[in-house]
Amino acid sequence: MLFLTLSCMGIMAVLTIANDFYPTLLYFTPNQAFTKQ
Repeated sequence: MLFLTLSCMGIMAVLTIANDFYPTLLYFTPNQAFTKQ
């Protein structure tokens, strides 16, 4: 149970950080990330 709790907390932390930084990354590099596909 402890491992599952820590995993859920880690996933939520990663999602929160991603939601904070992903728009800023898209703002500073709007086309570079997509043209490299």
